[in-house]
Amino acid sequence: MNRNSYNTIAASWDAVRTTFSGLERHFVDTFLGGLLPPSPILDLGCGSGRPIGEYILAQGIDSLEWINLRIF
Repeated sequence: MNRNSYNTIAASWDAVRTTFSGLERHFVDTFLGGLLPPSPILDLGCGSGRPIGEYILAQGIDSLEWINLRIF
């Protein structure tokens, strides 16, 4: 998917991507449970960081870095 395609759907994606889907919360909780504090987390992907990034921060992780990839 290129940048123009993503930009076309970004607002719609952000509007509907507000809650976890399927087993996502379980996977995130399992991941977080294996970390030793303080463990920085890098969210490498695209999107708004919701709901997963917000959830991680709400769990007390205060070192979350987002990097949005752009595919040209």
